[in-house]
Amino acid sequence: MSVFLFGHPSGLRIDDDDLKGHASVRQPGDLTILRPRRKELPDGYEPLEDTPLPPDAPDPVFDAPLDEPGGGTVYFARRDTGDLYALLRLLEINVNSTEYAAFAYRGDPIAERFLEQIKLVSFPALSVVYKVTGDAMPPPQTLTLGKAMLGFISAQTDYWVASDRMWSPKLKGTAGGDGDQDREALAFGLHVEHPKWGIYRVWSRARRIGK
Repeated sequence: MSVFLFGHPSGLRIDDDDLKGHASVRQPGDLTILRPRRKELPDGYEPLEDTPLPPDAPDPVFDAPLDEPGGGTVYFARRDTGDLYALLRLLEINVNSTEYAAFAYRGDPIAERFLEQIKLVSFPALSVVYKVTGDAMPPPQTLTLGKAMLGFISAQTDYWVASDRMWSPKLKGTAGGDGDQDREALAFGLHVEHPKWGIYRVWSRARRIGK
């Protein structure tokens, strides 16, 4: 079920994630990402991190959209509004739309690699991908899609980050840091799950930084 986040963007309506009786295939609030399964790793390949990649982890080459100019997944720590709006435009996200539903999740930062996440699903996606009928469509949001994404980033920053420190005491241990030599700082991820129909995710995450 959708949850209200610790760092919740003001003005964003969080929708019921199951829409029971209206979505005939899968629920629009389903956290499972619509993506092709990862190809088998070639002989001799070893991941850069010390934890193994899940079998359905995204592939940076094979997951590129063949019929859309923009999309994919980016990870970032900068929170400058101008930079972020430029990023959204480069990814071909319709930042001015208010016709979308929003779903919210709180994750296990170690197992799931995110702190909190919002999934934003356009009305066309609700109708075509999830088969939500017209009379069950939620009303338009008051925040545009761009403002919802940036509002989430701002609200998460306000919640997790101490203004006078690069690292955050609230994030201690969430990325495996020991609180001494390795500490955690706030970062983010943005995923264009379906560029054609408009399904997006933004999440906060912890990253390790040296002392």
